[in-house]
Amino acid sequence: MKEEVEIKEGIDIHAVWQIISQHKWIVLSVFLLFTSIVSYYSLSKPTLYRSSAILFYDKSSSNPVAELLGGKGGGGYDSPIDFGYYEILLQTDLFNKRFRDAVMADLAKTRDAAYINQISNQISASQISLKPYKEKPQFIEIAALSYDSFLVRKLIEVCTDQLKKRATEIDHEGLQNSIYFIDEQIEITRTNLEKAEIDLQSLKKRSDISSKENEGPLNRIILMKDKLSELETQIQIRNANLSSFSAQLDSIQRRVSGTSNGSVQSSPEESRIKNEIELLTYQKAGIFEKMGNDAYNNSEVKRIDERLADLRNQYYSILSSASSKGETSLGGDQTQLWKNIFEKKNSEEIEYILLKGQARLYTGLIKNFEIKNPNVFQDAIDINKLVRLKQIYEETLNSLIRQKESFSIQFYGNTGDLKIIDPAKEPSAIYNKVFTNIIVGSVLGLLIGIALAFGFEYLDNTIKTVESISSITNIPIIGKIPPIDIGSGGELVTEKVRKRFSTKAQVEPETDRNTLRKRAMISQFSPRSFVSERYRALRTNIQFANIDTPIRSILIGSSGPGEGKTTTAVNLGISFADMGHRVCLVDADLRKPKHHILFEINESPGLCDVVLQNLDVDSVIQSTSVKNLSVLSVGANAQNHTEIFSSIRMSFLMKELEKKFDLIIYDTPPVLLLTDSIILSSRVDAVILIVKYSFTQKQYLHGAILALKAVHANLMGLVLNDYADERKNYYQYAYDSYYINPSGEKKAAAK
Repeated sequence: MKEEVEIKEGIDIHAVWQIISQHKWIVLSVFLLFTSIVSYYSLSKPTLYRSSAILFYDKSSSNPVAELLGGKGGGGYDSPIDFGYYEILLQTDLFNKRFRDAVMADLAKTRDAAYINQISNQISASQISLKPYKEKPQFIEIAALSYDSFLVRKLIEVCTDQLKKRATEIDHEGLQNSIYFIDEQIEITRTNLEKAEIDLQSLKKRSDISSKENEGPLNRIILMKDKLSELETQIQIRNANLSSFSAQLDSIQRRVSGTSNGSVQSSPEESRIKNEIELLTYQKAGIFEKMGNDAYNNSEVKRIDERLADLRNQYYSILSSASSKGETSLGGDQTQLWKNIFEKKNSEEIEYILLKGQARLYTGLIKNFEIKNPNVFQDAIDINKLVRLKQIYEETLNSLIRQKESFSIQFYGNTGDLKIIDPAKEPSAIYNKVFTNIIVGSVLGLLIGIALAFGFEYLDNTIKTVESISSITNIPIIGKIPPIDIGSGGELVTEKVRKRFSTKAQVEPETDRNTLRKRAMISQFSPRSFVSERYRALRTNIQFANIDTPIRSILIGSSGPGEGKTTTAVNLGISFADMGHRVCLVDADLRKPKHHILFEINESPGLCDVVLQNLDVDSVIQSTSVKNLSVLSVGANAQNHTEIFSSIRMSFLMKELEKKFDLIIYDTPPVLLLTDSIILSSRVDAVILIVKYSFTQKQYLHGAILALKAVHANLMGLVLNDYADERKNYYQYAYDSYYINPSGEKKAAAK
């Protein structure tokens, strides 16, 4: 029967308190440790004093160094402060030495040598702290703490003064270095400017290239090339026009006469005039190639020009007469159209001849110029480079001169970026909050102790809840046995007594022996107790587990030692015997038998004697003070005969006991330590596994269950022993108050 477990939502206060109670010594130790440390520190600590000053970071003016480095010219009032710069400045050895010397010199004026020697080890810039004042980006608060009220103010006064001086000194050093650097750059730039000027004049003189517009050979060659390009363009246009006019004339001639105009041959006079025009143009070009621009005033050139004009008039006359003769072959409007086109063609042809002559002329001029001036273009490029370089040097020189003037003004007029707007204040006492610190420390210690308790609880792998068992196996829990209180005062059994209980050879004092018997046999000595009632509930669950097939033999086992097998077996036997069942307890733990101690009977003869020496069963079974309850002890030399459980004689013995008794309960050794329990578990009707609360580890329980299932044992259920259930206090109180008569309980305890 598997129990339904109700899982509460939220925080279970009782479970939390239970964890704290289990680890109360850890919580208490940490609580006392923190409380003691904080109390000692708070009570022994002297009064602490604090003093501070406020500085203003003035960056409204431009920063020439930043300009030189390519940064912004001015920071402005809203520029954030680089606190890291000033913090590192306070940590430098140079500042610390100056700061310490200044403080010592200032103290020497008002204090004696003994005081100075006493507080000399407290003088250090490391006591100074910097932070923004009220989150304003341009204000710095300098503060110091010390147990000496006079010294703390002196530290702030000297620190603000030394910090301002050191920052100004660094600024001056930077400005001075910048001025030296600019002077060097000015000299270099001047030298480069002079060299560029000399190279420029020398190149101009050598290449005869003038800087004035439309003068010098470079400008002339450029003009001639432009003119030649223009002539070549005009020649192409004239040639295209001639082709167009010829095509139009040919088309008109075919439409009228059926013959092509291209078949008409030029007259000898026309050809002579064309050839003479080309010859004269060529002669003129040759003169210009030899004489250059001086050819314009040459008499031969003038004579050629006059002859060309005359030939041009003659050519027009021939063309006009040719057009008049052509009218006879055409008629009407076609005649006039042909005449107009023919005149335009002849005009274009004259212009074409003249343009070709001029192009030949300029080609000769350019060729003649390039022969006389081979490097004119490269010299022009070099001159342009030098002119540009000269301009750059001039601009750079002017900029450097302006920067030097700005740096000089900053150097002689700069008083530093830091301004003291609120000097060192009167020291204020920071009173030690003794009681507050103690309370905070105590609460912190308590919280840490609780956290450690939960940490140990988390790391604890033992079984403490029903849910933890459910996560391992689905075997039902058929019993929950609470911790057993003994004695009239209800004191718990100590671990020392339990260790004594587990040692057979040790002779126990009579008082301890009685205490152990009362604990292990609580169902006999305190039958009306709450624990006895829980054993009776276990008995009921066993009875109803198999109603149709009554259980005749039960094996009580556990995964490890000290989990309560013997106590459960004894009290379960007493519970069944109280109902009138004939019960036999078999002590099958050959190495650590206990039943002969609890029932005060003989250890031998017993189980081993029956199996090994074939003794009669009736002769070794011993009666006890509990009615209907008998015990079969282990016998003599039991630990030397562990193989008896796998013998055939053991099977006969188990069948014989089932004939004589209604229920046989076998108390066996731990499952994981010895194979005795594994062997017997396959021969009994049911197996009950004991799980001790907050003692049995999960992996051991899981291993024991697997070992029993491997031999197909009938694992009826689990018994949760020493279970501190959260409802136990209420139910036990209700049970004791309702069922137990206080006077009767006192008599039972006395008896």
